[in-house]
Formats: sequence, C-alpha cells, structure tokens
Amino acid sequence: MRAEHVSAIEKAIRDLHGAEPVFRTVALVRETFQGQPVWEGPVYVFDLKGHETAQTVYGLACPVDGSDRTEFTTILGEGPIISPLAAVRAYVSFKARGSAAGS
Repeated sequence: MRAEHVSAIEKAIRDLHGAEPVFRTVALVRETFQGQPVWEGPVYVFDLKGHETAQTVYGLACPVDGSDRTEFTTILGEGPIISPLAAVRAYVSFKARGSAAGS
C-alpha cells in the first residue's frame, strides 16, 4: 500500500463525490481477458460518510502509458459494483469502450 495513493484517492473522493472517505483496506486484484492480464494491482477500499446512495467507494491508481504519471480513479460501490474485482471489471470495461470509441 502506498500512503500517497491513499491520500490522492481520498482527495478525489471528496472532490468528486462530496463525501468523506474512511480507509478500510487494500485488495490485490488480478483480472485477465482471453488469457491476457488487463489489470494487476491494488484496489483501495473506502467506506463513505455523507454520500446519498453509496456506502463504499473503490480507488484505483492507474499508471499512464508512456509516462511516469499515475491517474486516480474512483468507482462507487453501487448496483453490481460490490467488490474490488467488480470495480476493476467496470474500470476495464469503461476504458475499453473509450478506446474503441476513439478508434
């Protein structure tokens, strides 16, 4: 677990979701598609205080291809997003649709 990632994700949660995050745990997730890895890394899990609909939020630290930068993504624990793995699958699906739309 990287403390700077937790801090950056906490800030993103406050800014994007207007709720107070309470760090719960970090889960290591590995997801593959057709035998190829599409995600491997930590998923930061937070409880939410003050959010209208979600009680959990998942944070991902995503390396930016071709650079040394890291982007931070948050995924609310709502509907089918009930685990770190489900959050990763939603993120991967979203990124795949975005890259397909840009082709």
